[in-house]
Amino acid sequence: MSATNKNIFQALLFICLCIYAGGAQAPAAYAAATDNATPAQQEHAPADIQAAKNSYTVQQGDCLGKILRAVYKLPDAIIFSPQTTITIQEANPHIHNVNDLHAGQKLIVPIQILEHTARQNTNSAGHKQAAPTAAKQAVRPGAFPGNEKSDSSDNIATGFTGHAQSQRAPEQPIHLETDESSIRETSLAGADAQLHEKKIRAMLFDFTKAFEGSDNASCVKTLPIENGGTVVMDCNQFPIYAFPWGEKIILDYGEKMPAAIRNIISMQWEHTDIISAGFHEDVETVFARVIDGCGLHKIESGNHFIVSRNNVQISVSGNWIVYKDNLQKNIFVVSIAHDSCHRVPDSLTAYLAGVGINLVYLGSEEKQPSATIGSYSPVYQATQVQPDPVRMTDMILELLGISFQKNKKTKIIPQNADGITFEVTIDRKFTLAGKTFFIDFKNLSPNIADMLSNNGFKIIQIDVKNNDYIKLIQELIDFCGVHNTSFPAHFQYDQSEKTSIKISVPGFLLHTKSGDIMLTNVEFDKYLYKFLSELDIKVIKF
Repeated sequence: MSATNKNIFQALLFICLCIYAGGAQAPAAYAAATDNATPAQQEHAPADIQAAKNSYTVQQGDCLGKILRAVYKLPDAIIFSPQTTITIQEANPHIHNVNDLHAGQKLIVPIQILEHTARQNTNSAGHKQAAPTAAKQAVRPGAFPGNEKSDSSDNIATGFTGHAQSQRAPEQPIHLETDESSIRETSLAGADAQLHEKKIRAMLFDFTKAFEGSDNASCVKTLPIENGGTVVMDCNQFPIYAFPWGEKIILDYGEKMPAAIRNIISMQWEHTDIISAGFHEDVETVFARVIDGCGLHKIESGNHFIVSRNNVQISVSGNWIVYKDNLQKNIFVVSIAHDSCHRVPDSLTAYLAGVGINLVYLGSEEKQPSATIGSYSPVYQATQVQPDPVRMTDMILELLGISFQKNKKTKIIPQNADGITFEVTIDRKFTLAGKTFFIDFKNLSPNIADMLSNNGFKIIQIDVKNNDYIKLIQELIDFCGVHNTSFPAHFQYDQSEKTSIKISVPGFLLHTKSGDIMLTNVEFDKYLYKFLSELDIKVIKF
């Protein structure tokens, strides 16, 4: 290198070092200045400083909507504007799709988007906000594919963004303004509406899980549409509930979904229904739409269903009785639970599930178990007795608490027959309420039996050759004047005017001093035995 060139090189090196030394002191001063600068002043700051100031490191579970809402405090009208997504995408060429972020990525939020927050803070300090009409005119989201000429002002704060893959961001900076109070109806802005929506969402979750479905109520859902475009839906605002048979429903609480989006979904995605819900609608009205929209079949005959299994008759009613297919092998009784509801025992729930009746309760704080066959083992069985007319007679008298005498010789003086005395052997004799009762196993002649009856004695003759034990028990109960029993035995759970469970069990339910006794000639299901034992009912099978 010549001496001249060497001197030039050394001079240039000295100048560079001076520039670097002066610049090293600038960032701190510049940062202090930009922290106090207005949004307009920040807009003209060096691009690399702005990028560093508005850079965010994506964390696990983050999505674009969540970051803009939680970190930068932007309103939904800005978050879900298509231009917002396009502008952020243009500012982040290193990210393939800003709607599909991954932990560790550096996300740059352009300063022109954050200007809205500064304006909003200024307005809240006493400045007059723009009128709603002007706000909507200021926000011009990009048109959806296939509908580029549609009025896109309806898409403000709806939870949707949409763009074609070939769409480009405008060259000029985006200025977004909105009057957030004009976005939602006043009736939907209070705490009561939030509780109402939360309740409906919780009930929808329970309803979906009862049918082994799934819900998607977090982050975003990117759905492809024609012409290579997409609709990005915030599932936090529009949760999706999917069912195993392929149907899906989307909850639109407050009817915030634009008509254009509804049309796109109905045309492009099969087996998907959008369920609208309003603050002033009761949950029964909303779930009537859900039942119709998710593809279930309804029993329309007064929401009442009757089935008989092994001589046990079951009657159920609810808000809705539905089934998955025309086979009707599995019936689902869907009911809206109330605070005053009596909880159906687990054993009865399992028994009903075993015969194909599934109970689904919505809105109950104490969730009903999804009882299935084999979920637990019964610990109770019936007491077996040998059916015999004489033994059955003695057993029933003992159960009723009646003290009796066997084969008692009794002298009888007929009325108006002075000087005549009969002595007969009575098979069973006892006294109730001052009256004498005789039970004869057909050992007395009909004439003697009639004479005893005419003399004021109560007598019943039982044929020991007759094996109709149901008739025998009924005759003995009527003979003894017992009125606290019934055949068949009835059990009922009334939970509301629309929801009840009724079971008719073949057998006599005796209310005795030692407890309740069920006499039956039917072998019950093991879960029905369990259910009766939980009610402290002892079962005797003959």
